[in-house]
Amino acid sequence: MEDFNIQNGIQRASGSEELDALQQRELRSEQMEFYQRANSQPFEGFGGRQGFKEFLLGVAILIAIGLVFKYVLHVGQ
Repeated sequence: MEDFNIQNGIQRASGSEELDALQQRELRSEQMEFYQRANSQPFEGFGGRQGFKEFLLGVAILIAIGLVFKYVLHVGQ
């Protein structure tokens, strides 16, 4: 069984271009994840005024879909 840390150390010491490319890709993905998380609004939990608005929006969407199925597509009659 190969040990990843030993293999990684050997590649790093030998100056492997493949390892450098892999590290750069990993660094870019970690930076992208960090910036996406930093630029998004933190989750404030369910409830409150915003939660109630989202609940009402969801109910309105479900009612609209139900009316479309009932009166436009004539499903359930």
